[in-house]
Amino acid sequence: MQTVCQEPNVFQFSESLSAKLLEITKSFPHINSNEKMISNETIAFYRSKLRKIPEIELLIFRIKQDLATIPGARGYLILDKMFAANDKIPFGDFTLLTALCSLAGQPFLCFNRWPIWKPIGTNLQIDPKRATGVGYIPFHVDVVNAENPPGFTCFYCEKSDLAGGGKSIVSNFQQAITKLSASEIKYLMKPLVSEGKFYNLEGVGKELNPFPVLEPFSEKLWRVRFTAKVIPELQEGNKIKELLLKLEDTLVKNQEVFLLKEGQLLINNQTIVAHGRLPLGKNQHLIPLEKRRLIYQLFMHYDQLYETSPVKVNK
Repeated sequence: MQTVCQEPNVFQFSESLSAKLLEITKSFPHINSNEKMISNETIAFYRSKLRKIPEIELLIFRIKQDLATIPGARGYLILDKMFAANDKIPFGDFTLLTALCSLAGQPFLCFNRWPIWKPIGTNLQIDPKRATGVGYIPFHVDVVNAENPPGFTCFYCEKSDLAGGGKSIVSNFQQAITKLSASEIKYLMKPLVSEGKFYNLEGVGKELNPFPVLEPFSEKLWRVRFTAKVIPELQEGNKIKELLLKLEDTLVKNQEVFLLKEGQLLINNQTIVAHGRLPLGKNQHLIPLEKRRLIYQLFMHYDQLYETSPVKVNK
Protein backbone atom coordinates (compact mmCIF):
# COMPACT_ATOMS: atom_id res chain seq x y z
CA MET A 1 0.00 0.00 0.00
CA GLN A 2 1.39 3.38 -1.05
CA THR A 3 0.69 6.65 0.71
CA VAL A 4 1.38 10.14 -0.61
CA CYS A 5 4.04 11.71 1.59
CA GLN A 6 2.37 15.04 2.27
CA GLU A 7 1.78 16.86 5.50
CA PRO A 8 -1.93 16.86 6.40
CA ASN A 9 -3.71 19.97 5.19
CA VAL A 10 -4.31 21.79 8.49
CA PHE A 11 -5.48 25.30 9.37
CA GLN A 12 -4.35 26.00 12.92
CA PHE A 13 -6.19 28.70 14.83
CA SER A 14 -4.13 31.24 16.72
CA GLU A 15 -4.89 31.72 20.41
CA SER A 16 -6.13 35.21 19.60
CA LEU A 17 -8.56 34.05 16.89
CA SER A 18 -9.76 31.14 19.01
CA ALA A 19 -10.46 33.40 21.99
CA LYS A 20 -12.40 35.87 19.83
CA LEU A 21 -14.45 33.05 18.29
CA LEU A 22 -15.39 31.65 21.67
CA GLU A 23 -16.43 35.09 22.87
CA ILE A 24 -18.48 36.06 19.83
CA THR A 25 -20.32 32.74 19.62
CA LYS A 26 -21.75 33.27 23.10
CA SER A 27 -24.34 35.50 21.42
CA PHE A 28 -25.06 33.04 18.59
CA PRO A 29 -28.26 30.98 18.28
CA HIS A 30 -27.36 27.80 20.13
CA ILE A 31 -26.89 24.53 18.22
CA ASN A 32 -26.89 21.38 20.34
CA SER A 33 -26.22 17.73 19.55
CA ASN A 34 -29.95 17.04 19.02
CA GLU A 35 -30.58 19.89 16.58
CA LYS A 36 -32.70 18.92 13.58
CA MET A 37 -32.82 22.13 11.58
CA ILE A 38 -30.74 25.25 10.94
CA SER A 39 -32.48 28.11 9.15
CA ASN A 40 -30.92 30.13 6.34
CA GLU A 41 -31.31 33.19 8.55
CA THR A 42 -29.22 31.58 11.28
CA ILE A 43 -26.47 30.69 8.81
CA ALA A 44 -26.49 34.24 7.40
CA PHE A 45 -26.23 35.58 10.96
CA TYR A 46 -23.24 33.32 11.68
CA ARG A 47 -21.43 34.44 8.57
CA SER A 48 -21.98 38.15 9.09
CA LYS A 49 -20.80 38.01 12.70
CA LEU A 50 -17.73 35.88 11.93
CA ARG A 51 -16.56 38.24 9.21
CA LYS A 52 -16.33 41.01 11.77
CA ILE A 53 -13.25 39.22 13.14
CA PRO A 54 -10.37 40.35 10.87
CA GLU A 55 -8.33 37.16 11.36
CA ILE A 56 -11.22 35.03 10.02
CA GLU A 57 -10.29 36.17 6.52
CA LEU A 58 -7.25 33.88 6.73
CA LEU A 59 -9.57 30.91 7.19
CA ILE A 60 -11.88 32.05 4.40
CA PHE A 61 -8.85 32.31 2.10
CA ARG A 62 -7.90 28.71 2.89
CA ILE A 63 -11.48 27.57 2.31
CA LYS A 64 -11.53 29.23 -1.11
CA GLN A 65 -8.14 27.74 -1.93
CA ASP A 66 -8.48 24.21 -0.55
CA LEU A 67 -12.20 23.42 -0.57
CA ALA A 68 -13.31 25.11 -3.78
CA THR A 69 -14.78 22.79 -6.41
CA ILE A 70 -12.08 23.50 -8.98
CA PRO A 71 -9.20 21.52 -10.53
CA GLY A 72 -6.11 21.56 -8.34
CA ALA A 73 -7.90 22.10 -5.03
CA ARG A 74 -6.62 19.95 -2.16
CA GLY A 75 -10.19 18.85 -1.49
CA TYR A 76 -10.08 18.69 2.29
CA LEU A 77 -9.14 20.87 5.25
CA ILE A 78 -8.56 20.08 8.93
CA LEU A 79 -9.39 22.81 11.46
CA ASP A 80 -7.24 22.60 14.60
CA LYS A 81 -7.03 24.39 17.96
CA MET A 82 -10.38 26.12 17.58
CA PHE A 83 -11.11 26.21 21.29
CA ALA A 84 -8.28 28.24 22.85
CA ALA A 85 -7.12 26.71 26.13
CA ASN A 86 -9.75 23.97 25.93
CA ASP A 87 -8.94 20.79 24.02
CA LYS A 88 -12.43 20.60 22.54
CA ILE A 89 -15.94 22.03 22.73
CA PRO A 90 -18.19 21.58 25.74
CA PHE A 91 -19.98 18.27 25.18
CA GLY A 92 -23.11 18.67 23.07
CA ASP A 93 -22.48 22.30 22.04
CA PHE A 94 -22.11 22.51 18.27
CA THR A 95 -22.63 26.26 17.83
CA LEU A 96 -19.05 27.23 16.94
CA LEU A 97 -18.50 24.13 14.82
CA THR A 98 -21.66 24.79 12.81
CA ALA A 99 -20.77 28.46 12.36
CA LEU A 100 -17.29 27.60 11.09
CA CYS A 101 -18.61 24.93 8.72
CA SER A 102 -21.09 27.43 7.29
CA LEU A 103 -18.16 29.42 5.92
CA ALA A 104 -17.66 26.63 3.38
CA GLY A 105 -21.20 25.46 2.64
CA GLN A 106 -24.84 25.24 3.63
CA PRO A 107 -25.43 22.80 6.52
CA PHE A 108 -28.57 20.70 6.17
CA LEU A 109 -30.33 17.74 7.73
CA CYS A 110 -29.67 14.68 5.55
CA PHE A 111 -30.92 11.73 7.63
CA ASN A 112 -34.31 12.29 9.26
CA ARG A 113 -33.63 9.70 11.95
CA TRP A 114 -30.54 11.58 13.19
CA PRO A 115 -29.80 15.11 14.38
CA ILE A 116 -28.07 17.48 11.96
CA TRP A 117 -24.76 16.43 13.61
CA LYS A 118 -24.98 12.66 13.20
CA PRO A 119 -23.15 10.66 15.92
CA ILE A 120 -20.82 7.91 14.71
CA GLY A 121 -19.84 5.82 17.70
CA THR A 122 -18.12 2.44 17.96
CA ASN A 123 -20.23 -0.71 17.78
CA LEU A 124 -18.42 -4.01 18.27
CA GLN A 125 -21.44 -6.06 17.15
CA ILE A 126 -22.09 -4.48 13.75
CA ASP A 127 -20.51 -5.29 10.37
CA PRO A 128 -16.91 -3.99 10.71
CA LYS A 129 -17.21 -2.15 7.35
CA ARG A 130 -20.13 -0.02 8.57
CA ALA A 131 -19.52 3.55 9.74
CA THR A 132 -19.77 2.55 13.41
CA GLY A 133 -17.85 -0.70 12.89
CA VAL A 134 -14.25 -1.33 13.87
CA GLY A 135 -12.87 -2.45 10.47
CA TYR A 136 -11.49 -0.87 7.34
CA ILE A 137 -13.91 1.48 5.57
CA PRO A 138 -12.84 1.68 1.91
CA PHE A 139 -12.99 4.81 -0.23
CA HIS A 140 -16.47 6.08 -1.00
CA VAL A 141 -18.81 9.04 -1.41
CA ASP A 142 -21.49 9.55 1.24
CA VAL A 143 -25.11 9.26 0.06
CA VAL A 144 -23.78 7.93 -3.25
CA ASN A 145 -27.19 6.69 -4.41
CA ALA A 146 -28.85 10.12 -4.39
CA GLU A 147 -29.54 12.50 -7.26
CA ASN A 148 -27.61 15.27 -5.47
CA PRO A 149 -25.15 13.88 -2.91
CA PRO A 150 -23.93 16.37 -0.27
CA GLY A 151 -21.16 18.64 -1.55
CA PHE A 152 -19.31 18.54 1.74
CA THR A 153 -19.11 16.07 4.59
CA CYS A 154 -17.67 17.26 7.91
CA PHE A 155 -16.27 15.09 10.72
CA TYR A 156 -15.68 16.37 14.26
CA CYS A 157 -13.62 14.15 16.56
CA GLU A 158 -15.11 14.09 20.04
CA LYS A 159 -13.12 11.03 21.16
CA SER A 160 -10.24 9.42 19.28
CA ASP A 161 -9.49 5.69 19.42
CA LEU A 162 -7.60 4.94 22.63
CA ALA A 163 -6.05 1.95 20.85
CA GLY A 164 -4.43 4.31 18.33
CA GLY A 165 -6.33 3.25 15.21
CA GLY A 166 -9.02 4.77 13.02
CA LYS A 167 -6.83 7.01 10.87
CA SER A 168 -8.66 8.96 8.17
CA ILE A 169 -7.83 8.44 4.49
CA VAL A 170 -8.54 10.80 1.59
CA SER A 171 -7.60 10.61 -2.07
CA ASN A 172 -8.15 12.83 -5.09
CA PHE A 173 -10.90 11.62 -7.41
CA GLN A 174 -10.08 13.96 -10.28
CA GLN A 175 -6.45 12.83 -10.42
CA ALA A 176 -7.51 9.19 -10.37
CA ILE A 177 -9.83 9.70 -13.36
CA THR A 178 -6.86 10.85 -15.48
CA LYS A 179 -5.57 7.27 -15.30
CA LEU A 180 -8.66 6.03 -17.16
CA SER A 181 -8.94 5.76 -20.94
CA ALA A 182 -11.68 7.55 -22.90
CA SER A 183 -13.50 4.23 -23.44
CA GLU A 184 -13.30 3.40 -19.72
CA ILE A 185 -14.72 6.79 -18.81
CA LYS A 186 -17.53 6.32 -21.31
CA TYR A 187 -18.39 2.94 -19.78
CA LEU A 188 -18.42 4.37 -16.25
CA MET A 189 -20.99 6.95 -17.40
CA LYS A 190 -23.56 4.16 -17.72
CA PRO A 191 -25.96 3.61 -14.76
CA LEU A 192 -24.65 0.18 -13.77
CA VAL A 193 -23.91 0.37 -10.02
CA SER A 194 -26.37 -0.04 -7.15
CA GLU A 195 -25.59 0.42 -3.47
CA GLY A 196 -27.35 1.04 -0.20
CA LYS A 197 -30.88 1.77 0.93
CA PHE A 198 -32.63 5.08 0.31
CA TYR A 199 -35.17 6.19 2.90
CA ASN A 200 -35.82 9.05 5.30
CA LEU A 201 -33.40 11.32 3.44
CA GLU A 202 -33.77 15.07 2.97
CA GLY A 203 -32.19 17.59 0.64
CA VAL A 204 -30.47 15.17 -1.75
CA GLY A 205 -33.08 14.76 -4.47
CA LYS A 206 -34.44 11.46 -5.73
CA GLU A 207 -32.99 7.99 -5.34
CA LEU A 208 -30.52 7.04 -8.06
CA ASN A 209 -30.18 3.25 -8.08
CA PRO A 210 -28.53 2.12 -10.30
CA PHE A 211 -26.27 5.12 -10.86
CA PRO A 212 -23.35 6.09 -13.11
CA VAL A 213 -19.93 6.30 -11.50
CA LEU A 214 -19.04 9.34 -13.62
CA GLU A 215 -20.97 12.24 -15.10
CA PRO A 216 -19.89 15.74 -16.21
CA PHE A 217 -20.29 18.12 -13.29
CA SER A 218 -18.53 21.36 -14.18
CA GLU A 219 -16.42 22.68 -17.02
CA LYS A 220 -13.35 20.66 -15.96
CA LEU A 221 -14.59 18.27 -13.28
CA TRP A 222 -16.49 15.02 -12.98
CA ARG A 223 -19.13 14.15 -10.45
CA VAL A 224 -17.97 10.84 -9.05
CA ARG A 225 -20.41 8.39 -7.46
CA PHE A 226 -17.87 5.90 -6.22
CA THR A 227 -18.05 3.35 -3.46
CA ALA A 228 -15.55 0.55 -3.08
CA LYS A 229 -17.98 -1.11 -0.68
CA VAL A 230 -19.83 -2.73 -3.60
CA ILE A 231 -16.77 -4.27 -5.25
CA PRO A 232 -16.77 -7.57 -3.29
CA GLU A 233 -20.43 -8.09 -4.22
CA LEU A 234 -19.80 -7.89 -7.99
CA GLN A 235 -19.06 -10.98 -10.06
CA GLU A 236 -15.54 -11.73 -11.26
CA GLY A 237 -15.06 -10.83 -14.90
CA ASN A 238 -17.66 -8.06 -14.68
CA LYS A 239 -16.26 -5.04 -16.54
CA ILE A 240 -17.68 -2.56 -14.03
CA LYS A 241 -15.90 -4.47 -11.25
CA GLU A 242 -12.61 -4.28 -13.14
CA LEU A 243 -12.95 -0.52 -13.58
CA LEU A 244 -13.96 0.08 -9.96
CA LEU A 245 -10.93 -1.93 -8.86
CA LYS A 246 -8.72 0.16 -11.15
CA LEU A 247 -10.10 3.37 -9.67
CA GLU A 248 -9.73 2.03 -6.13
CA ASP A 249 -6.14 0.97 -6.78
CA THR A 250 -5.24 4.48 -7.95
CA LEU A 251 -7.03 6.06 -4.99
CA VAL A 252 -5.17 3.82 -2.53
CA LYS A 253 -1.79 4.48 -4.19
CA ASN A 254 -2.35 8.24 -3.89
CA GLN A 255 -4.06 8.30 -0.51
CA GLU A 256 -3.19 10.67 2.31
CA VAL A 257 -3.39 9.19 5.81
CA PHE A 258 -3.72 11.14 9.05
CA LEU A 259 -5.17 10.74 12.52
CA LEU A 260 -8.07 13.08 13.23
CA LYS A 261 -7.35 14.11 16.80
CA GLU A 262 -9.79 15.05 19.54
CA GLY A 263 -11.08 18.56 18.99
CA GLN A 264 -10.22 18.61 15.27
CA LEU A 265 -12.70 19.13 12.44
CA LEU A 266 -12.25 17.61 8.96
CA ILE A 267 -14.14 19.06 5.97
CA ASN A 268 -14.13 17.04 2.72
CA ASN A 269 -15.30 18.23 -0.70
CA GLN A 270 -16.93 15.10 -2.11
CA THR A 271 -16.37 16.10 -5.74
CA ILE A 272 -12.62 16.41 -5.21
CA VAL A 273 -11.80 13.64 -2.73
CA ALA A 274 -12.95 10.20 -1.71
CA HIS A 275 -12.74 9.40 1.97
CA GLY A 276 -12.52 6.33 4.17
CA ARG A 277 -10.99 5.06 7.40
CA LEU A 278 -8.37 2.56 8.47
CA PRO A 279 -9.35 -0.07 11.09
CA LEU A 280 -9.61 0.84 14.74
CA GLY A 281 -6.94 -0.49 17.08
CA LYS A 282 -7.01 -3.99 18.53
CA ASN A 283 -8.81 -5.07 21.70
CA GLN A 284 -11.68 -2.61 21.40
CA HIS A 285 -13.61 -4.80 23.87
CA LEU A 286 -11.18 -3.70 26.58
CA ILE A 287 -12.12 -0.03 26.10
CA PRO A 288 -15.16 1.06 28.16
CA LEU A 289 -18.13 1.98 26.00
CA GLU A 290 -18.12 5.61 27.13
CA LYS A 291 -14.45 6.00 26.14
CA ARG A 292 -14.63 4.49 22.65
CA ARG A 293 -14.10 6.51 19.47
CA LEU A 294 -16.88 9.03 18.78
CA ILE A 295 -17.19 11.19 15.68
CA TYR A 296 -19.95 13.61 14.72
CA GLN A 297 -20.80 14.14 11.04
CA LEU A 298 -22.44 17.11 9.31
CA PHE A 299 -23.52 17.33 5.66
CA MET A 300 -23.47 20.53 3.60
CA HIS A 301 -24.53 21.70 0.16
CA TYR A 302 -22.28 23.82 -2.00
CA ASP A 303 -22.73 27.56 -1.58
CA GLN A 304 -21.91 30.38 -3.98
CA LEU A 305 -21.13 32.80 -1.15
CA TYR A 306 -17.57 31.67 -0.58
CA GLU A 307 -16.85 30.43 -4.10
CA THR A 308 -16.75 26.76 -3.19
CA SER A 309 -19.50 25.89 -5.68
CA PRO A 310 -18.71 24.43 -9.11
CA VAL A 311 -19.73 26.06 -12.37
CA LYS A 312 -22.32 23.56 -13.55
CA VAL A 313 -22.31 22.09 -17.04
CA ASN A 314 -25.36 22.84 -19.17
CA LYS A 315 -26.66 19.40 -20.11
